[in-house]
Amino acid sequence: MLRIKKNIEAVKKDLRLLHRVPYPFEGAFDFLAVLVMRKWDHMKETKLSAYFKKTWTLDRKQWSRCHMFPGDPSTNNGQERKNRVLKELQNKKRLPLQSYFPMVFDVLRKQSADVLNVRTAPDALVITQKMWREVQVRHSAYLYSHNLQPQL
Repeated sequence: MLRIKKNIEAVKKDLRLLHRVPYPFEGAFDFLAVLVMRKWDHMKETKLSAYFKKTWTLDRKQWSRCHMFPGDPSTNNGQERKNRVLKELQNKKRLPLQSYFPMVFDVLRKQSADVLNVRTAPDALVITQKMWREVQVRHSAYLYSHNLQPQL
């Protein structure tokens, strides 16, 4: 997808930045996405920019943390891990139902106990100085590249 291989690290950094925009700053995500796509256009990565806009900013915005309530899972890795345990139980040698069901119920009981100990959402939104500096740098770059003055 990338035209120029030396741009890979810069693109990865931009995607990580977009992914880490905290909840509920959806407007900041939209603004940064526009800046990132313009940066990619400037880097001669117009196909990537067009693909990203069409695929990841219009219909599927949910990949960024700004769209996820704090504490909600961002992947289904936990569920896949639980499924793996059950699958491994199934793949063991064929047990009589009298032995198999108690074993499965025991695993499910343990997994259910884990669900009850879920982490709660944080009490406050945390935005670090590093995050703010990154937004300020990108905002300044945007203003500079469009010959705009900051509004105070």
